[in-house]
Amino acid sequence: MPALSQFFADLDLPSRKPCKPSHTEAYLRYLASEEWQRQREAALERADRMCQRCYEDNPYLLQVHHLTYAHARLGHERPEDLQVLCTFCHDQEHRRQRTAGEAAYEDELWIRRVEDWRFRRYGEAGIWNWAEVEDEFEDWLDGREYW
Repeated sequence: MPALSQFFADLDLPSRKPCKPSHTEAYLRYLASEEWQRQREAALERADRMCQRCYEDNPYLLQVHHLTYAHARLGHERPEDLQVLCTFCHDQEHRRQRTAGEAAYEDELWIRRVEDWRFRRYGEAGIWNWAEVEDEFEDWLDGREYW
């Protein structure tokens, strides 16, 4: 079986603007630092070790989200700059924060996936009501088994 990275590399998707490697490397180095571990622990304590949105308390699912990514504050975060979120709420927050271009890119991919599924399932003359097709596609996705 080919590697997962090769699978995604073989997909015919529009190219995306890569993130700045220097920012990513610096940020990842910071997240591995003792200073960040102290900041993270303090944020978890302030939040009673629960997601501040949905109150999830599984310690393996909790993450500390930066409300600002200002370089000047890395290592000097204020308590109000950090928010404890579970992985689900953290993902939702980052989706909400995406730029319009990134959101449009993902919307386009979603529409292409739903339309491709509709065509393979119903052909040209199939259902055209977008809400019905999208609901059926989401039900189909929910029922799939992932590797």
